[in-house]
Formats: sequence, structure tokens, C-alpha cells
Amino acid sequence: MVNRSVKSRKEPFSKKASTSIWKEDADESNPYLVSKTHLRGYSFDEITEQCDFIDTFYLLFLGDLPNKNQKQLLQLLLTTFISPSPRHPASRSAMSLGGGKTFPQHILPASLGIAGGEYLGGRQVQLCMHFIQNNYQTLPKKWLEEQQATLALADKLLLAEGRIIYGFGQQYGDVDPYATRLANKFLGKSFSGPHLTWCAELVDGLKLYDIGWLQTGIVAAVLCDLGFPAYAGAGLFQLIQAPGLLAHGLEAYPKSRTEFPFVSDEDYHIVDT
Repeated sequence: MVNRSVKSRKEPFSKKASTSIWKEDADESNPYLVSKTHLRGYSFDEITEQCDFIDTFYLLFLGDLPNKNQKQLLQLLLTTFISPSPRHPASRSAMSLGGGKTFPQHILPASLGIAGGEYLGGRQVQLCMHFIQNNYQTLPKKWLEEQQATLALADKLLLAEGRIIYGFGQQYGDVDPYATRLANKFLGKSFSGPHLTWCAELVDGLKLYDIGWLQTGIVAAVLCDLGFPAYAGAGLFQLIQAPGLLAHGLEAYPKSRTEFPFVSDEDYHIVDT
């Protein structure tokens, strides 16, 4: 029986999917086979002969070849954040999966799910990019003045975890000196951009609240300077850290289970129900 209360949206659908990223020329003898490919309008044969990975990465996502500054900035970003710390939840996940003899092909997808989360993960990068892009036109000092009352009443734990000012917080109760050191690798360089500079000025003002850089904040600022939209932040963060996660998992895979810590009996707490 037809539900007559349901009306057609009358939205015409395309007859075929389209993409501006990749083009394939059909083989003359078999149209289902490929004779030549193009990436963003460039011959892929020429790209593989004349471009390196950084050129190709930038072209793939942003549609054009990078200039010198963009290339240096992207290369530093991909190198600096290639592997999260073994203390990061995503790395621990990869190591546990490897040590637990999970099929190797499942190590990366599973750990990337953790790397995409809001706590020190891709979701935090995405939210931080939204924050930067929405407030970039306001001087950091003025923004802090406007938010002074809110910050004073904020949940200290959420503030420290970077869940209130996304991408900025603490690690283990203090401003993270390593994140600060990583940020300084980008700041003041000929290729550093205005979003990163804006965030650095914000960090100076956040010292009053014992809040500093988180690594997610650095990645977010650099991605903004490279011209990526905020919605790309989570996936790009996962992609950047994927090599390190897989390496951690594969390193653990051949090891014996006894090479990993096991919770001792006295550390178990059983609650009677």
C-alpha cells in the first residue's frame, strides 16, 4: 500500500558520479581497462617522474602543486607528527593489537579509530580548526578578554584536556614542554603562516590559566595555514599519524605476550554485587 503522505522531493539525481581528482583514459581495445591516468588534470606519468611525495600529497587534496613555502610547511608537518607517543591511546591500541596477535591488516584500521577521537585525536584537530577559523579575525588578547569569565568558571579537567579551547590544554597536570618545542619548530620560519602565529599569541595569553599547546592545536593551525577546510582535519590527522601507528603495531606483532605488562592480582579490585 502506498503511503500518500510521502511526497517526492523532486530532486534530480546525476546519472553518474563525478570527480575532479582522478581521470582515466580508456584503453582502445577494452573500455574497462585504463591506458592513461591524470591527477587533478596533470598526467600521472609526469607526476611520478617529476614530483615527490609532498608535491603529490598537496596536489591530491588541494588541487594544485604547492609553492616553496607550502611545500616546506607540509613536509615539516608530515615529518613532525608521523608517529604519536607510545603513551598516546592510539599507539597503545596498536601495540596491544599487535601483541595480542590480531591479524596485521586490522591493526591500522582499529588504531586509527582511536586516533580520530576527541581526546588528543583527529576530532580535536577538526574542532580546533573550526575554532581558529571562526576567531582568527579577533585579536587573541581581545578574545581572551571576552572569554575571561567563561574560562574562570570552566571545568578545569575539560579545559586541561583541550575540550573547551580545542587544541590547547595540559599534559599530566602541566603545560607540555614537548608540544611547545614542536610548535617552535614551525614558528618564526620563512614558511610559517598567520594562523599559527595567531595561535602562538593566544598561547601567551593562556599562560594565566596554565594552558599551553597541545599537539593537536599545532596540527590544526598548520592545516589552516595550508588552506585545508576544517572538516578535513580529523581524517588528515589520522593519515599523518598512520605510519607510526602501523609501525608500533607491527613491532609488537612478533613479540611474545609475556613481553607486555600484565596487571598483577593485587591491582584487581572486585566489587561485590
